[in-house]
Order: sequence, then structure tokens, then C-alpha cells
Amino acid sequence: MKATLEKWGYEYNYSRSGVEITGKPELPEEKLKEILIRKLNLDVQINAYDFACFLCAFTDIGSFDSMPWKEREIQMKLKYETEVTDRTLRSWCNKLIGKDIVQKCGRETFWKTQRFGKEKYRTPVAVDDLRMAEYFQKKREYFEVAMLAAEKAGKKGKEAVLDAWDTTFKSLWREFGCCYYSCRGLLFNVIEEDYIFEIYELAQEIAAAPVILPPDKRKINSKEDYHETWFRSNL
Repeated sequence: MKATLEKWGYEYNYSRSGVEITGKPELPEEKLKEILIRKLNLDVQINAYDFACFLCAFTDIGSFDSMPWKEREIQMKLKYETEVTDRTLRSWCNKLIGKDIVQKCGRETFWKTQRFGKEKYRTPVAVDDLRMAEYFQKKREYFEVAMLAAEKAGKKGKEAVLDAWDTTFKSLWREFGCCYYSCRGLLFNVIEEDYIFEIYELAQEIAAAPVILPPDKRKINSKEDYHETWFRSNL
């Protein structure tokens, strides 16, 4: 009991006759952490505010439900000034999926990753993009050829498959100069909406002033274009 109350940030007097609650979290940050731990059963070590921003991003940031994890990391940094890695976001999402709060069954969007210098950048792609359709067609063809070559070289099972995919993606990157792929959207299940709403309210209360992101869809030709442009398309 004492350990639980301490995790929630409650103050109390403990005696043989029972436990008397003498204080509850009052500051927005304290309330936020208490809700995340008590209602969503999150680990006490998780950064409560950053996690709340992750939840709020699904309504605050266009297409956040279906984009690459690295792009989510970047957009959260722009919106909330957080320093959360894509690896951490994946871990948090897995916790939500594990608790049946989120399902990976939302809308599917398509993306393209390309390089400018030493850095990789991601942009959304229209579902009927002809260049992407050509990419996926050749992806199947190249994989079949690469798989036969791997087996002919004496490789079997998982080793042959991994070798074939490696060869396939290298060939596609040389030919197209990018990588096309799909992102399956995340969908929230029916949960206690009042708690989620309270999390959202508290997060907005303690968040930094939001960055105004332009909704234009200019073609990216440089690193500067990427940093200045945010795509809000619903593909």
C-alpha cells in the first residue's frame, strides 16, 4: 500500500488503524504522472510529460497515427520541444498495444525515404504514385531472382531470405535512389476517455508554446526544404 501511494505521489499518515491520505498531487506535472501511473499502469520511471505528448500527438499532429517512427520523433520535437527517440516511442507504443489500448490496424499510408548528404529524410507518397508502383513491382521481381541466387550459393532458410532481401534493397536503392514503404496506422481502442482527455488537458497546460508548422506540400529538393516543410496530407 505504501509503495503504491508513493508511486502515485500521495502524502499519507500510516498507523495501525489504517492509512490517512493527507495530500494528493496538485501541480500539473504531478497530476499528469499520477494519472499515467494509476490509470494506465505505466512504470514510474517513464517521463510522464513526454508520454502524454505522445498521446496528444495523435490529435495535435496531422497524420501522426500513420507515419514512420523517425518522423514521429521529429514532429514531436517541433510541436512539443521533446527529446524522445523513435526507439522510445516504439517501446511506449508496444506498452499500449500490450495493454490493448492501441491496435495496429488503422489506415495505411505510403512513404519514401531518401538521402540528402549523410542524412535520411522521409516524405509521404500518394497511394496512386506510379513510380512507387513500379518500385513495388520490381521489388517482387528482384527478390525472386535474389532468392534463387542465394539458394544456388548454398544458403538456406532464414539466411537465404535475409541475403535475398539485402540484395534486393541494395538494387532498388541504386535504381530509384530511395526506398518506398507503407505504414500501418495505430488505432485507439475504447478506453476511459475522461482520463485521456485529462491527460491532454494537463499536457497542453504545461507544454511550451506550439511551433506553427506550414501545411504546404512543396516538393523537397534540399535539406532546407525538408526542415521548412510539414506535410499534412491524408493519403
